[in-house]
Formats: sequence, structure tokens, C-alpha cells
Amino acid sequence: MKFMRNRLAYLDIIRIVACLCILIIHFDASICGYDTTGNFTYMHNTLIPNAYWGVYLGDIGTGLFFLLSGACLEYTGNVFSSLSIDRLKSFYYKRCKSLYPMYWIAWIGALILTGTHFSGGVIKWLPLSIIGIDGYLGTLGLSGAFMYYRVGEWFLGCIICLYLIYPFLAYFFGKHLYLTVLATLVIYVVGIGRLYPAWFIFQIPYFLMGIFFMRYVRTALNFKLFLFTIILIIFRMLFDSYLHPWTKAILMNWVLFMVIVFISEMLPIHNPKILDRLSYWSFMTYPMFLVHHQIISHMCKHFNLAHWAYYKTILVFMLYLALTAVAAEVVVRIEKAVKTQLHRVKSTA
Repeated sequence: MKFMRNRLAYLDIIRIVACLCILIIHFDASICGYDTTGNFTYMHNTLIPNAYWGVYLGDIGTGLFFLLSGACLEYTGNVFSSLSIDRLKSFYYKRCKSLYPMYWIAWIGALILTGTHFSGGVIKWLPLSIIGIDGYLGTLGLSGAFMYYRVGEWFLGCIICLYLIYPFLAYFFGKHLYLTVLATLVIYVVGIGRLYPAWFIFQIPYFLMGIFFMRYVRTALNFKLFLFTIILIIFRMLFDSYLHPWTKAILMNWVLFMVIVFISEMLPIHNPKILDRLSYWSFMTYPMFLVHHQIISHMCKHFNLAHWAYYKTILVFMLYLALTAVAAEVVVRIEKAVKTQLHRVKSTA
């Protein structure tokens, strides 16, 4: 599988790092189990620590993904100088095309694997799963949203909401930069202490940072940006005890994003085979994200987690990664086969 040569290697690296964070934290969550207070039961089973500099590993993974999404949308030419109907249709069609075919394939596969009876009044919750926002709404407390929830996590529904507002966000960011940033800050500050942080509005800062970086900078080798990042680090150190955990996550993810970009630029990768491998695994992060939770959940049903050794954690994690990669490849191949068949039918019609 060959990928375009004008890709930025650091974007692929960041996507892979973010995916690994999600895979690891959900692995640890499954291999440790939860007690009645929501904490891990068997902490000795964890693969690695689950927090860094006071930020939960899962928040690092999702934060990097959100930041990366804003950067990638900007990099691939999704700049909205106007909000025409045709432009909006084109954008939303491309997003649906990139998200839903693999999601539906993974969802149907998980549904077959777990088994679900479509009966009675619960059928009303089915559309939420079909459009991929069941996990998101369930996380926000909507009763019944988890009825047909199988894959995607809350992140999928959250990113769908962000894609819906992205054209308007990008448009106002270009037309009224300072006003857009100010409005985002006001909404964030007012809402962060009152609403659950999983609301998509609290991920908007990530998108704006990604858009800003790709539109105006595109490199970590920039003195002003370097100075800005240092100031954020100092700010975090001075006011750590006063900051909301989600604010800490935003600051942490920006610094990590910049570190990865900086290292990638200081140690540039020019080997075409390595670039192709990075692009391939970057592409595979989405189907792996879709299937990983089902795999580890079913694996853990066969283990006695109360009596566990660390070497078992490592072995099971390696098996989990391998099975996740294989399942993701199956999803990709099925999608490709379905698209090929639909193209043939359309050509002969």
C-alpha cells in the first residue's frame, strides 16, 4: 500500500503515539478491572503508569487526536473562506466517507460477536448506534444510549460533533481570529467547572491549536512558538494546584505535540520505506481504535485477574496488539471489497 509522499511524518508519528495511548489505557482498564468507586482493582496488573505529570493517559491520547484532527483538516485543504452549501456538502460527505464504512463493518462484526436481540421498545436507541454517537451520549448520561453500543467509544461521537461545527469554526477563525479565540476561552472557562469535560465544546481548544499550528507555523523550529510553549510549561508549574484536570491535559498535549514535531524535524526521516510504514500504521489507527476494546474485553473473560504476574501482562498485551492489528486489517479489506463491488455495480448499471 503506497501513500502520498507529501505527508508530514510527524503527523503520522503523533497519530500512532495517540493510538498507542488509547490502546494501552483500555488494556490496563480491562486487565485491572474496576471496583465500585471506579478505580482499578488490580493495580499491579498495569502495563505502564496511567498518568503522567498529573494527566491521565487516556486524556493524552484523545487530546493528541483532537489536536491532530484540527491540524490535519487544515493541512489537507479544508480552509473555509466561505460557507457555501456545496462546500459544506463536500466536506461532510468526505468526513462520512472516512468514518462510517469502517465503523459500520466493525459495529456489525461486534454485534454478531456479542449477540443482541432487536425487540421491543429498545429499538428506539438503534439509530444512535448507527450514526456512531451512542458511546458519546451514554458517557454524557443519556439513559439507554448504550443499548446497541459496541465500538467507537465516546471519542467517535465527540469527533463527529466537532466535524459538524468545524467549517464554521474554521471560517470564523480565518475571518475573526481574536474574537474566535476569545469566545472559545470564555465558553471553556465558564463551562469547565459546570459541565462534564466529555462535552465536545471542551475539545474546541485542541482543534483551534491544531488549525493555528498548521496555518501559521507548521514547524517547531520557531522561536516565538518555542517561547510560547516554555511560558505554558512555567504557567503549569506555578499554578498546578489551581488548574482543572482538563486544562492540565490541554497544556500537556500541546507540549507533547511540540516535542514530537521538534524531534521529527531534528531527526528527519527520508527513507521511503520507513515513511510508507509510518503512513500505513497511521492509516490503521482508526480501524484498530474501532476493534480494540471488543478484543481485550473478550480476552479478559478467560483470565483470573486476581492472580497475575507482570510477565503475563506483557505477553497478553503483545497478543492483544497482534489480534487488534489483524482484526483492523480484516475491517480494511472488507471495506475495500465492498467498495469494489459497489463500483462494479454502479459501472454496469
